[in-house]
Amino acid sequence: MAQDPAKPCLSLDASPDTLPGTERPREPQEVAARLRRRKLESLRQRIRRIERSVGTELEGSAFRPPVYDDSPGKTPGAEEQAPAKIVVPGLTWHLGIAEVDGLLGPEGLEIGGVHEIKPALQEQGTDWAATWATAFIFSLTLAIRRCAMTDGRARRPILCCRPAAMANEFGSLYGPGLRALGLDPKRLIIVETKTATDTLWAIEEGLKSRGLALVLGALQEVELTPARRLALAASAYRVPCVLLTHPRTETMAAIATRWRVGPLPSAPHPFDPHAPSALRFTVDLERCRARPLSAETASFSLEWCDEALCFRLAPGVADRADAARESGSGAG
Repeated sequence: MAQDPAKPCLSLDASPDTLPGTERPREPQEVAARLRRRKLESLRQRIRRIERSVGTELEGSAFRPPVYDDSPGKTPGAEEQAPAKIVVPGLTWHLGIAEVDGLLGPEGLEIGGVHEIKPALQEQGTDWAATWATAFIFSLTLAIRRCAMTDGRARRPILCCRPAAMANEFGSLYGPGLRALGLDPKRLIIVETKTATDTLWAIEEGLKSRGLALVLGALQEVELTPARRLALAASAYRVPCVLLTHPRTETMAAIATRWRVGPLPSAPHPFDPHAPSALRFTVDLERCRARPLSAETASFSLEWCDEALCFRLAPGVADRADAARESGSGAG
């Protein structure tokens, strides 16, 4: 006779976990751990994509993380001599004048930083609108210098954000004037918001968009928390931010540089003594995160060259500086 196939023998002592179709549901801790692992893996993949995209856009000038030596005898975190940084021409954001660029260090203005511009404090009775306009023009010249760089992002648009009330008070941007300064008006994306809070939101979102060469903003003041948010966004997405703030409000936190800018009479016109010529500014470097000691004696009278799109020392100041160097060398 044919025997029946053997059937599984179920013991009365078997736990419910071993019975077919009675698998024990996962514990909440296991589910949470599994979700955390999936989220971490997703974040790692996003970071790898960001690193690859940044490396491509910087055209070979990759940023390498620090290397720590864990060999015996080395104290973790001990300071060691850093290797010399290579500065690639065209990939450094600076003003184009050696006297100022030397104070900023070999890397120039930080691409992933926030740079505050404050109008100079004027005496009572002076033209406040002219002082504010001078500081705003200086901000535009920094944007022009950024566009003169040769990396891929420098060819992207510039976002200009400010409250509508400020635009009504100081006027709108004038296309032919921008072109005469050296900035193509087509490069600008102008956003005028109803409130200062909306302006801060637009600036932060612009920094995070990855599609801009620079974000330019104008506000009365920026408090601590929004300033830190803007600094983190600029650093994470490598988009510089230039912010113009009121001269009498508190200075911003978490900034890379702070400049105090005032007006000077323009240079004499070579053909018409009654016509204005090159723009001139009084510029004080009040803070430089890369070189803190540079801000102690950093005061200049600068002139903007709209042909070379760079700054230079005003001729009178340059002549005095040359004379001082010559007298110093003769005394030696």
